[in-house]
Amino acid sequence: MATYYYNMQVGKAAHSMSKHDYLTRNGKYQFISNGVEREDLIFQESNNIPSWAEDAKDFWNESDLNDTNIKSRPFREIKLALPNELTEQENIELMKQYCNTHFANHPYTLVIHSKAATLSPSETNIHAHIMFSEREIDRNRKEPSREEYFKRSSIKKDGTFSGGYKKNRIWVQKETLLSLRKEWEEIINQAYKDKNINKEISSDTIKKQYEKAIESGQLEKAELLKRPAQERIDVSTIYKNKDKIVTFKKYVDNGYYDEAKLILELESDPALKEKLAVMKYTAILKDIQHRKQQEQSLPKEIKVRISKLDIIKEINTKQQELLHQIKTLEVEYNKFKHVSYTKESMLDSIINTRTKGEYRKKLNKIHAIKEKQSLAFKQYQEYKAAGMTKEANVKFEKSAMLTRELQTHTQVVNKIREPYLQDKYQELAKSLAKEYESKQVQRYNHLQQLRKEYEVYNKMKYRIIKSKPVTSNKQSSGPNARPIAVGESKHTMVINKSASIANRLNKFSRLLSKLSPSNGKDILSSNMRFMDDTKKKPRERKNNGIEI
Repeated sequence: MATYYYNMQVGKAAHSMSKHDYLTRNGKYQFISNGVEREDLIFQESNNIPSWAEDAKDFWNESDLNDTNIKSRPFREIKLALPNELTEQENIELMKQYCNTHFANHPYTLVIHSKAATLSPSETNIHAHIMFSEREIDRNRKEPSREEYFKRSSIKKDGTFSGGYKKNRIWVQKETLLSLRKEWEEIINQAYKDKNINKEISSDTIKKQYEKAIESGQLEKAELLKRPAQERIDVSTIYKNKDKIVTFKKYVDNGYYDEAKLILELESDPALKEKLAVMKYTAILKDIQHRKQQEQSLPKEIKVRISKLDIIKEINTKQQELLHQIKTLEVEYNKFKHVSYTKESMLDSIINTRTKGEYRKKLNKIHAIKEKQSLAFKQYQEYKAAGMTKEANVKFEKSAMLTRELQTHTQVVNKIREPYLQDKYQELAKSLAKEYESKQVQRYNHLQQLRKEYEVYNKMKYRIIKSKPVTSNKQSSGPNARPIAVGESKHTMVINKSASIANRLNKFSRLLSKLSPSNGKDILSSNMRFMDDTKKKPRERKNNGIEI
């Protein structure tokens, strides 16, 4: 099976030698937990190690002793999956050539492991580790000594070098990893092509692969890729739950989906639960593809049947996706529902951003003072009406004091606003108000569109459930009637010989993906006829241009 995996991570400080021992299966890593010796190491080599080091282990040990800062990058590790379709020797030559190309000026250790896959013992898990230093060897200078090698690189006034080799900053950039991943995809695909193997791998995400398959018209490939991406799961979790995962896989492969569903429902670890769900989803899609290929090979004269339940399940899946989109959009829409998108409010936002929040604090202060002043003046009026002169005077003085304070803060706010009353800020606030209001309208229209689309799916389900199975008199009764196959029921519908089940499923998949509220009625009338045995409408007759 063609598998793509390419990952690069930064090594921790003071872990260089232990990582080297683990990769090369030395020291305590020579044996697994039950005392059995590891036998998965098939190749190792280290190159560009400085002359002062006895071996690679001595070099990485020296790295631990010097790169002690917790933020330092003593090494990087690339882990990548190798193709099972190549022999061990071919994979070794491939990796040696790869390292000579990309790490000719870096100290590195290359290790290749090959063992039985944890969850599929019949398959081989062959992969490589490249442990390398970011320090790039400068051939124009003398090799630094053991004491100088890991020190910061610098140039003295006389032009001589001091310290060790300089770390290449290119390894910090994300574009470097993306470029390496893409290049590895091309290398493996070329190796497949050279050996006439009809397989390929891709460094793209599942979503991007699906979009490319749709654009190129590869519907079968797109159907296999229409699944959620599997999140990374900790290796220890896989080992702890190995028996459970193997049992689940056995249930899924044999079609015992109820038993597999029970394991899913009882699982409490969300990461493991997601992995099992993806396994089930992938297996079902492969099973559907296999059955399609079998049915496509049958003669056209043989009529095939399709269950209503399968179609309704597909519609339910699409509706669940729509519900998730609707809920997410509703939260976003309600969040900005009561926001006023006026020119004044946008201008306030601009001023608040430029003043780093101080302007908003001043406005809140004015609002609080207004409320206190209004309350004090109201109490003054109540006390005065009740003849409580002393209390009324106290509230009047408080109201007057708050009024003066309000004027002071208002003057400060107006002084802050004054530079922003220019035409350029007014135009900016006006355009922002228009843009945000337009976005809110778009959210509302999109929300209404999704709701209408959801209702269209409900109508489709209703039509399917109410439709009667299409039958043929010649096959449904009499001595030549075809016996009902195992698994068929009264709800199974017959399709004309001119269309195979694969063509119908592909047509229905395209129907679901392209469905929109604007064309939902047309789709219902034109594409659901193969599932509905409704009576034909009587032909309209015309007499001298007058409909009868």
